[in-house]
Amino acid sequence: MKKISTVLTALLLSVPAQMLLHASPEAAPKITVVLIADQFAHFYIPKLQKYFKHGIKQLLEEGVVYNNVFHPHGTPETTTGHHALSTGCYAKDHGGVTNQWLDRNGKKIRYEADSDHQAELLPSPSSFIGKSSHNTPVDTICDQFVTYTTIPTPTKAYVIGLKDYATIATAGRLGKPFWFDEQRGIFVTSKKYFDHTPSWITDFNKTLEKKYFNTPWRLCYDQDDACYDFPFIKNYDFAAYKESFINKTYKTAETGKSPYYFIMRAPWANQMIFDLAQKCIEKKIHTTKNDRMLLWLSLNQLDLLTHLFGPDSLETTDTIYHLDKQIGNFIHYLHNRFGKENCLIVFTADHGVAPIPELQKLKGYQNARRIMAQTLIDDSNNHLQKMFGNNTYVKAFEPNSFILDDTTFQNIAPEKARKIKHELCSFLRSYPGIKNAWTYEELQQKNTRRDYPTKFHKMQCYKGRIGDIICLTHPHCQITAYPTGTSHCTPYDYDTHVPLIFHHPQTLRHQIIDQRVLTPQIPVTLAHLLHINPSAGTPFSTLPGLNK
Repeated sequence: MKKISTVLTALLLSVPAQMLLHASPEAAPKITVVLIADQFAHFYIPKLQKYFKHGIKQLLEEGVVYNNVFHPHGTPETTTGHHALSTGCYAKDHGGVTNQWLDRNGKKIRYEADSDHQAELLPSPSSFIGKSSHNTPVDTICDQFVTYTTIPTPTKAYVIGLKDYATIATAGRLGKPFWFDEQRGIFVTSKKYFDHTPSWITDFNKTLEKKYFNTPWRLCYDQDDACYDFPFIKNYDFAAYKESFINKTYKTAETGKSPYYFIMRAPWANQMIFDLAQKCIEKKIHTTKNDRMLLWLSLNQLDLLTHLFGPDSLETTDTIYHLDKQIGNFIHYLHNRFGKENCLIVFTADHGVAPIPELQKLKGYQNARRIMAQTLIDDSNNHLQKMFGNNTYVKAFEPNSFILDDTTFQNIAPEKARKIKHELCSFLRSYPGIKNAWTYEELQQKNTRRDYPTKFHKMQCYKGRIGDIICLTHPHCQITAYPTGTSHCTPYDYDTHVPLIFHHPQTLRHQIIDQRVLTPQIPVTLAHLLHINPSAGTPFSTLPGLNK
């Protein structure tokens, strides 16, 4: 096992001693599985619930169901959401503010990128690529769970998904992440977590080509079924692709795309994760021994697909029906292998998704708008140049903040620099589709007690990973680099409201809880149910209503 880093040791030792006395993972369920359905907005539940027949239906009918769960994020993204679910911290503390952020030169820094050769991928690619969680300054629940391993009760934490940054953000330093390499078509990990590629991963990778890569996408139900009868479900006018993915096989790459681009956006991408999870369970946890496993499945296909087609599409709707069936099969597998009483299952999401703004206009939301990021940068610079001289003031934009040009501002007196920043904020507030804008310093001073959109932006500010000017759009408006499809970059309900279900029929009675709660409470509650301590940095308490 890799040695615990000095940073992580300090974090874990910062937990109060009196809390450590109560840690007893041997009292935890045999296996705990957390299903993170990437981009599964809560609004899918009331829309599709009557058509669910399998796993999601079972969870809704038997579990503890939370109806008002929100990510506290002004810019909800995969890395940010997975961090909230794994650390129990605000983004201002865990540092995973976005999937990538901009340095002062406007260069993109990916969260998971690591230049340390000890983070090299396994199996190794032809050129060096390093990945790890070194950019996360707090511990995760995986770290806590593994720390309490003992000879009588070994504890193991694994994370399996399609995206590297999602699985790494969840695993922390002591969990074991695996993700799908879109260039090579295999599942990989990093030397930060293993000395060599586990043989069961190598064996599983050998099955991928035959089992998954030549499979056409078939509808889950008959095409005339009422479950597909929704407005705009076959509208491709504003999608990234103008024809359906249904009934097609995608084995070879489109020009400019990675070789397995389409594979990752079809329903069997999630099935690969479930199948690898079964392989992991069979190899790493024994039904007759006293070991415990915490297993996270990051089901990313829905997110990768819906960015292209939007949440109203046939592709997204059918993906969710497939996911319902896949989850049902996986629950059946777990209960057969371990017994219901030994399986705790949690279902949630890392963020929601915005409807395509052009479709929103057709639905009657006349203020819905797509704001092209580069146009906004150009318009901002043109406005400032008319007032303050012919310089480049705004260098880059990464949702939802602007990086100012250091070269320009280094040659400007502080008072004039403040005027320029305030003028830029004023200009942005007048820009169609933008509701508010603040300098970084102004946002830190805002009283946001009841103003959730502003508070969510404030709690996502991590110095050095967020821009100089932060902006908030109006509802159904989005600032994006893409002329088609959709995103999830606002603090509004469609982007932050997610489902949450805890399922353990032996100890948790079915109930529906309408109290408003936040997603960082989930790992704190998990820690309670697993009889371990939460992340040392969390300010959150457990969720209400989990009466055992």
